[in-house]
Amino acid sequence: MEAPFDATKTKSDMMNFSGSASDMMSLMANAGIVLPDAKEAALKVAAAPGSAPAECSDPNCGHDHSHGGHDHGHDHGHDHSHSHGHDHAEKTHGHDHSHSHTHEGAVEPVEINCEFDSGNILVDDLSDPSGKGIRLRVRPDVFTELENKSHNQWFHFKATGVCDGSCGSGAPTKFVIDKADKCSFPDAWPNTTICASFDRKEWFRILDTTWNEKDGTLSWSFAASAHPGATSTSKVVWFAYFAPYSWEQHQDFLGKCACSPLVTAKVLGKTLDGRDLDLLKVGGSGKTKVWVIGRQHPGESQAEYFLEGLLTRLIDRDDGLARKVLQTCTFYCIPNMNPDGSIRGHLRTNAAGANLNREWQTTGDYQAPTLERSPEVFYTLKEMDAVGVDMFIDVHGDEEIPMNFVSGMEGLEKWGPRLQALQGAFVNSFVRANPDMQGDVSYEPEPAKQANLAICSNQVGNRFDCLSVTFEQPFKDCATMPDPAWGWTPNRCCKLGASVVDVVAHCQPYLRAEGPFWETMDARDAYKRPTMGTANTTLGPTGQRSSAHKGQASPEVSALDRELLEAERRIQTIRSQRAKLITN
Repeated sequence: MEAPFDATKTKSDMMNFSGSASDMMSLMANAGIVLPDAKEAALKVAAAPGSAPAECSDPNCGHDHSHGGHDHGHDHGHDHSHSHGHDHAEKTHGHDHSHSHTHEGAVEPVEINCEFDSGNILVDDLSDPSGKGIRLRVRPDVFTELENKSHNQWFHFKATGVCDGSCGSGAPTKFVIDKADKCSFPDAWPNTTICASFDRKEWFRILDTTWNEKDGTLSWSFAASAHPGATSTSKVVWFAYFAPYSWEQHQDFLGKCACSPLVTAKVLGKTLDGRDLDLLKVGGSGKTKVWVIGRQHPGESQAEYFLEGLLTRLIDRDDGLARKVLQTCTFYCIPNMNPDGSIRGHLRTNAAGANLNREWQTTGDYQAPTLERSPEVFYTLKEMDAVGVDMFIDVHGDEEIPMNFVSGMEGLEKWGPRLQALQGAFVNSFVRANPDMQGDVSYEPEPAKQANLAICSNQVGNRFDCLSVTFEQPFKDCATMPDPAWGWTPNRCCKLGASVVDVVAHCQPYLRAEGPFWETMDARDAYKRPTMGTANTTLGPTGQRSSAHKGQASPEVSALDRELLEAERRIQTIRSQRAKLITN
């Protein structure tokens, strides 16, 4: 039988209490006293072994300096299962958030989260944000069967409690992505400046982004001097490889376009995660069929901004050239070919791990496209076969080359004077329409008649005997028109996309012209074979690039590539030294 409760005695015992926190908890439990959750948790931390606080030297500080080990093992409860039996990568982060209580002059705790649309990061260590830095890694995509690997390079996360050097500690928060040398395209990291935003609308560049080839890390600080493009400040900031284009943005823009009398919206089919694959048809009376698709690789968000710029101009009833083009052309636009991968925070694959830009034809025993693995390509190709294609643009982003450029049709069986002239007209008219475009640098063209028809633009060009190109935009600053504080931006992507209207207006008369039309074309449109991208990138040790192709470089070109690599390493070293001087 329990002894009767004596409130007077219990109160006296607690007021004169001199035991441990654990004993205090037992005493309170016997007294039937219930604390709010937060206070009870704090008392439990104090009672835990090894939690005795360090003595504070500040006589005026009334804070509790006990530091418990907080285990933030997040179970996000996402159910990505479906009947296709795919293996989905888990998004589980073991966060160790120490120092939950601080006093003036101490380093504030930093919280990292990526559980939102297109989020991607793994957190290894948060214990020393201004010293060795917040230690992070990029989470890999779902395994890709055809390429026998798991891609990773895209990252996007929120940091709360960051310091730009003006806070009490005086030291800016530092971020370090470990194992960056194990990402899909490590050759892309030199001269990369990552993107940051306080409001998720305005994205600026972090100029002290540093690639350390020796230890395989990509790092940056949040020093105020390192982000001069920012127009405001906050202790909450989002970081990303490039400015994200969210699924909500997609829905909003889709709704805007669908309100135009010029637009017919159609769902081509469902993705593996059950999302709509949206097609926007603009016009209808024009006999020339122009197809523009974007974001087969979901981490290349530049592509969807490009499509937004194009579509915005096409539905503008006050744009005379757009109205004129729609008299002869009907546009078929798919702004996001890979909704699942975009939302999951993948770099190159869909929900099943398929690299969509390798799913346009069967490769050996690997069947493609299929409804089980690549329905996005299956439905798109089916619609193309139904309506036809006269001109095609597949929009991407390139991790390495800091320029806008076209990867063309040189490897097709049908490559000859006609396709050569069409590609020349496309590239040269684009250069004239927008100075952010250039035509001298690209990937090494594929060898004659050796095109990989599993790649989208090759398959479409061969299948429909039409002008068909892959259009690449930079992740980095645009070297031909540099703007370091901002780099290549969403707005510039949009404006570049809008320039497609000028290009189509110029090329349309030639697309299905009969006879040797190239003999009377403007000399300014003459095709020029591009050179391998060299401004800030070279071939890696294995010859792999972030391109669709692996060029067959001559020994002389390879030697120059090695010289360029050494030069770029030196440039990166100088940039790092300069950044350290600025931040110090």
